[in-house]
Amino acid sequence: MKARYSMRQIPNKNYLYLVLLTIITVILTLAFFNVYSNYSAKKESYISKNMTNINSLDLKSLLTENSLLFVYVDSIYNNGDKEQEEKLLEDLKALDVNNSFVFYDNRTKENKKYLKDKYNIDIKDKKMLLVFEDSELIIHQELGDELVDDVLDVIYKVDDIDD
Repeated sequence: MKARYSMRQIPNKNYLYLVLLTIITVILTLAFFNVYSNYSAKKESYISKNMTNINSLDLKSLLTENSLLFVYVDSIYNNGDKEQEEKLLEDLKALDVNNSFVFYDNRTKENKKYLKDKYNIDIKDKKMLLVFEDSELIIHQELGDELVDDVLDVIYKVDDIDD
């Protein structure tokens, strides 16, 4: 009896195409992953990476523990002012007040709602600096384009109040 079907021979060049296609797919996958990870790392703001990040629950406990607390309110993904934020952190360290500063992320509705309900502060994605003394809000300052100058002005105001 004769076999009805015979196995067809696959040319060797098809195996080469398969190997090349696999290598190209792996390289493209790694490249896209690298681009995505670099993009997501750049989105996080400089100041949020270098300050203590808190939410509304942390703020409640910090206010009871600290007599003076500076709360820098901004979005964690705002990276537009990296140079100013770097200079600000250097100045805070030079003035030795960086331990009194915390970063409050204003992205979540819960965090926005807490400030609105408790202190009647409407954030609306603005940068601002809040200063609490003995659990009371004493200064609420919206920050403009001159971020470093605005923050340092508030620090000097607090020093004047304490004197």
